[in-house]
Order: sequence, then C-alpha cells, then structure tokens
Amino acid sequence: MKLTNEDIQRIRQQDERFLQQLYKDVFPIMMSVAVRFMNNREEQLTAVHNAFMKMIRSIDQFRSNSSFEAWIVRILRNELIDEFRRNNKQSAIKFSELKDDIQDHNFQIDQLENTAPAQLLQLLNELPPASKVVFNLYAIDEYSIKQISEALEISIETVKWHLKTSRKTLRARISTLKSIDNENE
Repeated sequence: MKLTNEDIQRIRQQDERFLQQLYKDVFPIMMSVAVRFMNNREEQLTAVHNAFMKMIRSIDQFRSNSSFEAWIVRILRNELIDEFRRNNKQSAIKFSELKDDIQDHNFQIDQLENTAPAQLLQLLNELPPASKVVFNLYAIDEYSIKQISEALEISIETVKWHLKTSRKTLRARISTLKSIDNENE
C-alpha cells in the first residue's frame, strides 16, 4: 500500500473519514501480526489501536517512497515488544546459568509451512507467552538472537532457552498432529 503526499497530509490533519478507511484497510494485516504475539483478543485490539495512534502521531517520520504496510507493521511490532517488556519486567526469569549448551540452530520452518494456518496459530498459542514472542520474532519476523535480546531486554541465553523450548514444543505437537492425521486417513 502506497500513501500519496495528499494521504499523508490528510493523516496530519486527522481527517476522520480518511483515518477510518485507512484503519479498515490495515486492520486485517495488523491483527494478523497481533494474534501471533498475544492470545487475548482485547489485548490484540488494544495493541492494534495503540500502534495506529502512534502512526498518526509519527506520520512525519514516514518516507513516502516506502511501503506503508511495512511501516505500520513495524510500529505494531514495536508496540507488542514494549507491551511484553511492560508486562514481564517484574517476572523476568533469567537463564544465564543453563546446564545444557544451546546451539544457535537456524530454525527450519518447513514443518510449519505445511501446517494449516488455523492449526499453526493454535500451536503458537499453546506456547508460553514469552516463548511465543521470542519464537515469533526469530522464526517469522527474522530477528537475530542478539536483536531479540536487545528488544526484549533479556539475556542472549534466555532468548536461546525460549527458542529451544519453542522448537521442542512445536515439533512434538506437529508430530502428534501428523499421527492423528495419519490415523484418520
């Protein structure tokens, strides 16, 4: 989606009709990101709304030759990361002294690509919240382990622990689903 200079001006002027239409246009994209990070519908809607409001306030930072969708998704992703940090500040668990050595394997999402979207979302929702956020940033949004560590303000070892846990859980659940599918055939 491209915004014209006229569109940007209408956002600056907070043209209500234009903003309502723009919200309707980007809502599905934004919700598809929010549901990957949060299970609660109300929290998802709040994050989408907050990101949209931040977009309005920061429209002067948008480069008109850029993709508006990519820009607003980045704002939303940052909002989701900020929300994660706010909610997990007191309960942050440090895993700096893990006994087993966790290698930085590139996660192969081939198994996930062959999973129906509804099943994939269900699998992601079964992950603990922190692991879900870390996994999404790593496997889907292609953040590096270092970038996740910095964004979430957790140690690299903690990021690796969440990735390892997520991979194990998802592999086990996918195997279970495939077994069930094979039995039903």
